[in-house]
Amino acid sequence: MNLSEPLNELASQADREPWDDYSKDSLAKLFGVQEIYPEEHGAAKDSPALQDFLLKYKSVENLCQGLNTSLERGISGSDLQARIEKYGNNKPVEKSLRTVWDMVKECLSDTILIILMVATAISLPCGYYQSGPVGMVDGFSIFIAIIIIVCITVGNELVKQKQFQELEAKSDSAETIVLRNGIKETIDSSDLVVGDVVYLELGKAVPADCIVFQSSDLFINETAMTGEAETREKKPINDETRELHPCPFALKSTLIEQGNGKAVVCAVGPNTQIGKTEMMLMADQDDTPL
Repeated sequence: MNLSEPLNELASQADREPWDDYSKDSLAKLFGVQEIYPEEHGAAKDSPALQDFLLKYKSVENLCQGLNTSLERGISGSDLQARIEKYGNNKPVEKSLRTVWDMVKECLSDTILIILMVATAISLPCGYYQSGPVGMVDGFSIFIAIIIIVCITVGNELVKQKQFQELEAKSDSAETIVLRNGIKETIDSSDLVVGDVVYLELGKAVPADCIVFQSSDLFINETAMTGEAETREKKPINDETRELHPCPFALKSTLIEQGNGKAVVCAVGPNTQIGKTEMMLMADQDDTPL
C-alpha cells in the first residue's frame, strides 16, 4: 500500500476546509464591483457575489462564527493584534512620495535650466582658455545660479508635498461607532479590524468593506466605486429577504444617503475595493516613463 496516497488525499481535503474561506483574499473577493453588479445581472436572481457568499458561508451568523465575532457583542478586543496580522489594518493606502532626487531630476529637465547648463559647460573651458582662472568667473556664476534655482524649487516642492500629506491625513480621518465586548465605542476608522461590528449612519461614509446584517431604509451612493449616481438599497440576507435577492454588500468610501444599519467588517485597508483601486493607480504611475 502506498502511504503517500492517503496523505495526499488528506492534504487535498485540507485545501478545501472551510477556514480557507476566511482568508483575507477570499473575503475581499466578495466585494468585487463586477461580482456585485454584473452587467447581465437581472433583478430576479442573485448576483455572483451573493451566490458566492451563500455557497461559502450560508448566513451572516456562520460568517461571524468563522471570524470569531458576534452580531450582538462584536469582537472581544483582546485579539486586535492577531486580526491585524492576519487581515491587515484599515489605514489609508500610503501613496508613494516623490524623493528629493526625483524632484531634482524634474527641475533639471526644464528647458531654461538645460540652456544654462549648456552655457556653463561652454563658458568654463572657453573662459579658462582665454583668461585663465579669472575667465571662469562667468561660468561659475551661472553654475551657482543653477544650484540656487534647483534648491529653491525642490524646497518649495517638499513643503507642498508635506502640506498635501497633512491635508490628506485629515480628510481620511473619520470616527466610526463599533460594538466591542457588547459596548458601543467611537474609534478612528483607521483602527477598524476584520470582524468589527460597525454602525452605518446617515451622512457618513462606509468605513470598510462590510456585510450588512441589519438595516432600516438604508440607501448608499456608490458613485465613487461604480460611477453611477443612482443610490443602492442595502438589505441583509435572511429568511425574510431571501426571495428579494438583496444586496448586503457595502463598499468602503461610499456615502450613506438614507437610513442606517449595522454591518460586519470583512475587508480593510488595501484589501478593500477602493484600496485595490488606489494600489493599481499607484503602480500605473510608477510604471509610466517620464
